[in-house]
Amino acid sequence: MELMLAASMLLVSSILLINYYQQLQLLRRMGQPDIQVRAHLVALCAGLRQRLRFYYRFTLATLPYMLLMLWAFHVGKELAHPGAFHWKFILVLAAAYVVLGAIVQVAIIYLTRWYLQRLYGQHLDRFEANLRELDEDEPGRAG
Repeated sequence: MELMLAASMLLVSSILLINYYQQLQLLRRMGQPDIQVRAHLVALCAGLRQRLRFYYRFTLATLPYMLLMLWAFHVGKELAHPGAFHWKFILVLAAAYVVLGAIVQVAIIYLTRWYLQRLYGQHLDRFEANLRELDEDEPGRAG
């Protein structure tokens, strides 16, 4: 049980470390504009959209992962308990976690979309609209 918990913490830490590294790469690219400023800004917008997708997916994956770890904790606790293993309790608990998780996950999907759009998405949408407007304003540019 402890090994499983340690492995899961290592997995989450690795994912967050990779995310941190990618975030640093994006920030470094922001400080080094190329000669073609517009192409650089489009690339930065795409990178920021990618970060938003990662945050969204990671947030949605957190609840099922947490419920699975909680259920595994109860299984381990039941295995450590002297006496007979209570299969019925474990199965009812698993069913309750699945039902509760499904209900909460639906709410999290909508709340996360709304929150990310409010926090970051609206600004990226405006920025991308301004970049498209620049394309339309340039007379020598085919678009």
